[in-house]
Order: sequence, then C-alpha cells, then structure tokens
Amino acid sequence: VVGGRISVRGQCFSYPAAVITGSDQKAAYEAAAAPLVAGVQQGINCTLLAYGQTGSGKTHTMFGPTGCLTEASLAGQADAVPENWGVFPRAIAELLATPGLSSLHASAVEVYMENAYDLLSNRAQLRIGNCRPTQSAVLDGPDVSSGHFQGKVHPSSCTCRDCFQKRELEKEAQAARRSESVSASAAKQIGASKVEEEHVTVGEKVFPIESLADVARLARLVEAERVAHGHAMNARSSRSHCLVRVHATRTEAGCAVKQQLLFVDLAGSERIAKSEVEGTRRVEAVNINKSLTALAKVVQGLQLGASHVPFRDSSLTMLLRASFTGRSRIAVTVCVAADPEHAEETICSLSFGVRVAQVRDVAVREDRVVDLAVEKRSICIALEAARAELSHMESAGLGGSFAEGANPSEVKSLQDNLRRFQEFKLELVELKMALREVQAKRGAIEAVETKMRYAKSQMDNLHDIVLRQKSIAGLWKPPTSSFERKRGEVNELEARLALLG
Repeated sequence: VVGGRISVRGQCFSYPAAVITGSDQKAAYEAAAAPLVAGVQQGINCTLLAYGQTGSGKTHTMFGPTGCLTEASLAGQADAVPENWGVFPRAIAELLATPGLSSLHASAVEVYMENAYDLLSNRAQLRIGNCRPTQSAVLDGPDVSSGHFQGKVHPSSCTCRDCFQKRELEKEAQAARRSESVSASAAKQIGASKVEEEHVTVGEKVFPIESLADVARLARLVEAERVAHGHAMNARSSRSHCLVRVHATRTEAGCAVKQQLLFVDLAGSERIAKSEVEGTRRVEAVNINKSLTALAKVVQGLQLGASHVPFRDSSLTMLLRASFTGRSRIAVTVCVAADPEHAEETICSLSFGVRVAQVRDVAVREDRVVDLAVEKRSICIALEAARAELSHMESAGLGGSFAEGANPSEVKSLQDNLRRFQEFKLELVELKMALREVQAKRGAIEAVETKMRYAKSQMDNLHDIVLRQKSIAGLWKPPTSSFERKRGEVNELEARLALLG
C-alpha cells in the first residue's frame, strides 16, 4: 500500500475513500460508517456492506473480534465504546446520541442456502415477498374511515374515498408509463420500477436498543444463532450472509419520522480446493459462491448501465435491491488478506471494489413521515383482525395439528419430544450467550461448555426423532402455507407497531 493505492502482482487499485491497513476499529468506523450515520441523521436510508474472501476480516470489521461484544467489556468505560468493538456497535452508539431520537430498534436476518431466517426469533424461517414501500398521503379532505380531518396524514392502509382515488390514479399512471417507449438510461429504468419490485423479508422480530448493553446483547444473540463452521482457511467461517437492519424513529409535532441503516456482513468467497470442505460444508460453499457471483453480476449491470440488472438471481440480491437502486446511500468495505498465497483472491476482491465505486446512484432524502396516532390506530385495527383470523385458522387445524384418529401414545410422544426440543434449543442459545460473558470475565468456562455439549447432543437427537415421528402416516398434519403467511403478517404488524414506540 503506497499513497492510498494498493498494488498486487503488478496491478494497482485505488478507491474514493480511505485505504486502511491493520485492524484499527476507530479508523475503520470513521472511514466507512460515520458518513452513513450522518446520512441517516439527515434523513437518508443507508447501507454498509462488507465484502471479501473467507478469513479476510469482514465480521471482525463489522462487529469486532469473536466474543468481544459483552456487557463485561463495558465495565469502567463510562459511555465510551470499547476499543475492539466494530463499526456496527460504534454506529449504534452514535445513533443513540442523536438529538430527538424517540426509539431505536434492530432486526437480524440470515440468508443461508438461499433461505432467510430470523436470528432474533429462534431462527424462524422468513418469507421473502414483494413490497411497495409503506407510503402515507397528506390529503386535504377528511379521512372518514378514522375520524381524522383536514391536514392529517393518512396511513397506507386507509380506505377513505380520497385515498382510494389516489391509489387508482397511481395505478393508471404506472400503466401509462409501462406502455410508453422507454428511452431513458438503465439507471432511470431501474429507479422507475424499483417501487414495484422491492423485496423484503416478512415478519422478522425487532429488538429495542436503549443502551450499549443492549447492543452487546443483540450482537451476542446474532453470533450465537448465525451458522459458522471452521475449515482449513478460517477457524470460524460464517456460512451465511447476515443483514442487520437498524430502524431509527424520531417524533416531530405528533408525527413519526423513520429511517433505516442496513449492515450486511457477507459470507466469504472461497476456493474449495483451499478450504478443503466436504459434504454439507461443500454445499454451503457452493451456495455462498453462487450468491456472491449473482451480486457481482448486479454490480456489473449497474456499472455498465444495462437495460436489465439480474436482481432476482439470488435471495441476497433481491433483498439488496433497494440499497443499489438510488433509494439508499451505500458504502462497501472490501476486506483483503496480505498473504502472498491469497493474491489471486485479493485481486478478485479489489476488482469488485473498483466496480462498485463506479456505480453512481444519487441517494435522495426519503423521510417516512406518518401521523403517530393515526398510524398506531390503523396498525392496531389490522393487527386485531389478523390475530383473530390466525386464531381461527389454528382452531381449524391449519397451523400444524395431529391427524384425526392418530394413536394417542404416538401423539403424546411427539408432543413431549417437540417440547423438549424447543427447551434444549433455547437453552443452547442462552448458554452460548452466557459463555461469552464468562470468558470476558475470565471465569471458569468448563462447566458452561459441558452444558453446551449436552444441550447440543440432546437437541440434535430430538431433531432427528421429531422428523421421523412427523413422517408417520396418519399422525401429523404440517402447517398450511396460508397459515404461515398469516403468521408472518401478524409478526410484521407487531414489529411495525413496536417501531412507533
């Protein structure tokens, strides 16, 4: 590294932002995350993405060394951030100090083998669905459905005549735009269609953050639940992409103003010949490389102004679409290893960084402003109806039930095993989190590790038993897809209500 330029095997790379050597967490935060935090405070949604080969330091940069995010590490720090904490907890600390902030929440989603899982809800699988960003309309007429009058903000779910007519006019305008011959640039085409094609996970849990201790608890839970395994190149390799979305809400004159800051810790690319993985680990590596290839194709398409950008090629790129299409300011941290044996992978990572730097999307301020009282009332009404419908579906046996005439002894056995499986699963997560605190306090970890091994063996054994029992003919009816969708809807409404404080 000379004068901000990186040279590898005769190839030189330079970037618009800082080039940092070593592992200075404060310098990394100032270069990568501080401008994004400022953007959120100014009303712009932002994304920080960490990219690089396995073992290059992405998770270290984003969160810090394994096990560093503990409440014990805060002892004697006053309000200061511990030196080895990564850019994510540092950004949260800065947001917590934002004047006028009414609430801060975070959700954590793992994309593993093309499926999405909620890391804050026992790794519950999440549906990836289409979404029009929640919009509210300021109308001159009264909202007859809720009793709020002139000058109020109508929620997206409002059913009054004016809101209905506004939505119909929007549909007609969209149809007209689709029928016209498009001569604008590819970036503008993407911007025109992004509202219709944004994808989100549905129903993930949100975690309230009020202090640095909450940040430590959140990070420990994410670390405990995320899939990670060792191989020849990395003792603890993340086998999934992790998306932590921070929701910042401030209240102004009875209205809630909402922004988001997304942190994306990508799984590392790897050459299977070097990592020497086999079996399930090999399948994981193939899926990781496939999704990262899809991401590279998206970046290349945006860089070249292609008429079609393949966002739908992977779950990861679908979820990152809003970040790459101008509605969000995005920064990418490229992590590389200095070892000569990794030169080829380093060149690939640095080349990706150059392509990303050439994508020019201008993020716009996009305050999501809603009348607090109206929005709360609207969500509560929808939530009450959704819960009632979910309860009715569960009573009808659509939420997973025993078949009529099932053997009573088999029913009791499966019920007991399901209960024990969930108990051991929750215990294992709690033990993983407790282990970090014990290590941080330099306590005896042998007892905790023994309990962890026992809980893990029992959980794995019960998992296999439950699968076999559920496959017995005439015993178990799994939840229907309609029930799962309705449960996701209830979770989504509960999260939206929580974000309003």
